[in-house]
Amino acid sequence: MLGVSDVALASWLRAFARAKGLQAKTDPIDAAVLRAFGEALAPRPTTAPTAQQQQMGELLTRRRQLTESATCEATRK
Repeated sequence: MLGVSDVALASWLRAFARAKGLQAKTDPIDAAVLRAFGEALAPRPTTAPTAQQQQMGELLTRRRQLTESATCEATRK
């Protein structure tokens, strides 16, 4: 199985391709690597976030931006 979040990271896919001896970057090779990765590790499908989850994520992103901006302004003085 994959990791904690069951999301296939690009670095895992690159490492998987290298382990299979595939270095070229072409669409057919990439497709074959993705298929083989899915067959070998059988990741669980993920669902799209709900509208409420997406809105919450956007709000949290904006909060982080404002907090970072406020920190920068406080240290500037």
